[in-house]
Formats: sequence, structure tokens, C-alpha cells
Amino acid sequence: MKEPEQMFGMVEEEEAHTYKEAAEWKLSDLFANEEYRGKVDVFYDYDFGDGWDHIITFVGEEDVSLRKGMREPTYNNAFCFAGEPTDPTSNLGHPCAEDCGGQPGWEELKRLLKGDFDPDDRKGWYRNDCANGGPSLDPYKWDILKVNDKLRRVKKK
Repeated sequence: MKEPEQMFGMVEEEEAHTYKEAAEWKLSDLFANEEYRGKVDVFYDYDFGDGWDHIITFVGEEDVSLRKGMREPTYNNAFCFAGEPTDPTSNLGHPCAEDCGGQPGWEELKRLLKGDFDPDDRKGWYRNDCANGGPSLDPYKWDILKVNDKLRRVKKK
């Protein structure tokens, strides 16, 4: 755990640590600044209800030739150069379903989609009602080119 003055996040009064308000910072403020680079842990809770926790780690500067090799324009705001599959044994995976109950709910849904008994019709929910589900989606399929295609459409603020 880092020192309280090196912690960033939403300020919660009951917390024992001192946080710096996350809205006032960009990741580049941390990772490009020698004062912070490699000295802070960045935690990101994607969905407070489901508890999708992430640790963001600075691994180095971008290699411009990587974008060229993947035919990515250099002006893109966001770019994915790698991803961790949801099923590391097969090196495949779809982005986790929204509002499925966090990691335990996602693991259960993947098990059900493999053919297990589904008394609550969670498979039907995923295919018909899930915000990022769909009838033909395979939870074990992940495509970096499709990810970058969607990132290209994100407007820079």
C-alpha cells in the first residue's frame, strides 16, 4: 500500500486514508510524471454495484511502430495493443456481460452458456436483454481488431 498522499480516488469521509479527487487527474498526470511514475497504485472500480476492480499498471511508453504494424492511425485517442481473455486456457474471450453480478456472476453465466441447467434463463437474459450481449455472442471470443474499431469511434474530450 502506498502512502496516503500518493492515493487517488473518490473522497470518502469514513476512509482512514487521504485521497486526491480522481476527477482532477488524468492517468498521464501519474504515469508521465517522475514524481509518481512507478510509485503509485491506480485502482479502478468499473461498476460499484458489481465490483469489477482493476489495477492499472504503467508498463512503458508507446512504441509508434506498434500502431503502424496494426494499421492504427497515430491520432487515435485510445488504442488497445493487448487484452487478457476471459478464458486464459483457450486465449479467447468476450468482454464481460454488463450487470451480470460481477466476476462470480460472469463465471456462472459462462458455465451456463456451455450447456449447464439454467432454471433462471440467464442465457436468455444475456442473448436478449444484456446491454452488451446478443444472440450470436460467444463469451469465449475476443477480437482486438473489433475492440480498436470501437475505440476509433470514441470522441476525444
